[in-house]
Amino acid sequence: MATQIVATPRPPTMKHAGKQMDSQERQWFTSDEYNDYWVNGFCLTFVAGKPGSHVQEILHTSIGALIESADEGKPFLATIFDVTGGSIILERGGYAGSMRRVSRALSDDTRLALVVNPFIGHPKFAYLENTDLICAFRLEDPEFRWGSSPDFVLSDLTSAGVLPVQEPDWESEEDELELEQLDLQNAVNRVLGAISIAERATGLLFGRQLINSTQYFVSFQDIYSSTAGKPEEYLI
Repeated sequence: MATQIVATPRPPTMKHAGKQMDSQERQWFTSDEYNDYWVNGFCLTFVAGKPGSHVQEILHTSIGALIESADEGKPFLATIFDVTGGSIILERGGYAGSMRRVSRALSDDTRLALVVNPFIGHPKFAYLENTDLICAFRLEDPEFRWGSSPDFVLSDLTSAGVLPVQEPDWESEEDELELEQLDLQNAVNRVLGAISIAERATGLLFGRQLINSTQYFVSFQDIYSSTAGKPEEYLI
């Protein structure tokens, strides 16, 4: 686990969404129609100030992602939603936002936040400004953060429900299945809380209405093939 790095870059800037964080506002994403994302994993990337068409072009020209015309159920397909103030990328089954070249290309001259909940591995949060990693942490260990300003989101961790980390009392006499369900719900709540922090950091809203917005598509399948087994490719 990485420890805190104390560095002093230019001060980062938080663009608050203007309302108190409440993970209940994101419960729509846990409904049955989105179950596939929770089973197979997902990556959410918030890109301030760049419309979906621009983000698609960056991913194609700078990263080599393939442009797709629609969501046809292909593996590692990402949907780019145009939202007020920028774009949100939702990738089913992948984690491209956590790749160095992806996050740095998209955060150039802007703010970027990502929440990755992978099929295998640890759920994580990261925030960048102008390619600089400001703050990152694993959701199950938010006390241990790294980046050039690791305490950047400290004040939001509690209001978002990420801190304190809730753990079931495994020594209690409660039913083990109920404890496991509670542990799973706590993990889901931490992911939803991290999404709310990403919203506040970028000023972009991950609301149900985004499914009605203009959408663009790219596939990262070839990118994963070329980076397999190369941990240096990944930001977090």
